[in-house]
Amino acid sequence: MPDTTVPAIPFIGSEQIPFIEGATYSIRVTTISGAIATLSVSGLTKAGVFNFRPLTTNDRVFTQTTFRIPDFPLFLSISDVVGGLVPGDCWAAADLLINGNKVLELTAGLVYSQKSVDYPASNATDAMPGRGLIKAVTSADPAAGSELSISCPNGAIWKILHGGFTLVCAAVAGSRRVHLQVNDGGTRTTDMFGNTDQIISETKRYSFADYGVIQDETDDNDILINIPADLYLLGGNSLVTVTTNKNAGDNFGALEMLVEEWLVGTS
Repeated sequence: MPDTTVPAIPFIGSEQIPFIEGATYSIRVTTISGAIATLSVSGLTKAGVFNFRPLTTNDRVFTQTTFRIPDFPLFLSISDVVGGLVPGDCWAAADLLINGNKVLELTAGLVYSQKSVDYPASNATDAMPGRGLIKAVTSADPAAGSELSISCPNGAIWKILHGGFTLVCAAVAGSRRVHLQVNDGGTRTTDMFGNTDQIISETKRYSFADYGVIQDETDDNDILINIPADLYLLGGNSLVTVTTNKNAGDNFGALEMLVEEWLVGTS
């Protein structure tokens, strides 16, 4: 007669490791996120399926949540429940804890609508490998006579891709030269400016990017500022304007720019 015995799958369990008999097992999920979302932490042990749903924050602060599980995890996946996260929004990691002590990082990486992170590791790759979150950011619209300023939030790094702003000069004589500066909280670390002055009663649109060579500016109302190919702001750093011969009636519009953001977290 044929053998009808159902073969046992050799899943590892706590009984195979006598020296930790009676130990407790937990999964600790760590996230850094710039968006609020619900994650699904699903997995399998010898005792069955588990599922937990931690919430992310939007402040780029390290957030940890710990869940008890009955035995060693055989499989685990962290995914975006609603599917609203985009690449670069959220980083997540899962650690295995035994008796409260970390013994293994099971998985870590970016989690978003098209991709989970898994244990054992799957062959899924990021939609834009090695890239951060591409996002548009806008400064406050300053009062007349004030300079522009925009800051990278703590827990993030920005690479500045390109941007622009408008300056309306008052009807007061004087040649203005607008400088872009990176400020690390009190110290100027770099200085960038165009090759054209703005004069009395003029309205000019300033654009900044890695142009390489500045184009002809005599045909329109644009002033171009060339910036380095790799211009980064660390968390707390600011991009500011400093204007030579600025008048109290000169009025900047809001600064708008496109940046690439990486999450580094803060405690």
